[in-house]
Amino acid sequence: MAVNILFVEHEKLPDSQVLKLLDTSRAVQYTIVTSLEAIPEALKKASYSHIVCNLICDECVFNSLKYVPTNIPVLVICDRIDTVNLTEVHFSVIEKPLTYKILFDFIAQKSIISDHTLEKYAMGDQDFIDQMKQLIIEEFEDNLEKIPSYLTAKNFNAVKSNMHQLIGKFAMLEMEEAHVLSKSIDNNILKDSETEIPHVYHVLFDVEIALTQLRCSA
Repeated sequence: MAVNILFVEHEKLPDSQVLKLLDTSRAVQYTIVTSLEAIPEALKKASYSHIVCNLICDECVFNSLKYVPTNIPVLVICDRIDTVNLTEVHFSVIEKPLTYKILFDFIAQKSIISDHTLEKYAMGDQDFIDQMKQLIIEEFEDNLEKIPSYLTAKNFNAVKSNMHQLIGKFAMLEMEEAHVLSKSIDNNILKDSETEIPHVYHVLFDVEIALTQLRCSA
């Protein structure tokens, strides 16, 4: 999944909580604006998968947020959720502080896997589907542990090998972006590692999201 988050923060950029959270992230694209009024213009300039508002919340703020597009998942982090009327809102609201786990769990709510191909392949055999999911979970766990260490060691042959093995899993789960990127990595990382390394981190982020969703459905 192409994660591109629009953050709305009341904090000044040098002190941004978002910047502190994502300072070392290699897989999450984001833009920060400092007012709700800036959202419409930002949405005209780019496509965003999620909107996160880290605000000092009052009734006026929530009234403004009601006009945010409903087709984009919205997370609002505020001081105290009991200070505002949360009826008739179409977004998730939590109290501060914003943590990486909260952010990841919010991103992972948007499904990036499908059982359709797996069910078709299994021909209705639920035990087979469950076994396949468990095998994919174990492989994803193994890749999340090993691939970062391969990147650190610049062992691109091992990265290529792991990505090659993942191509079929991504196709089976209908993870289209990860499928395309993993094939690119498999074909090109030994020739142009500098270009492909960011793709590896994006694939790993998708693997982490898919792993969360598979554990819930397995």
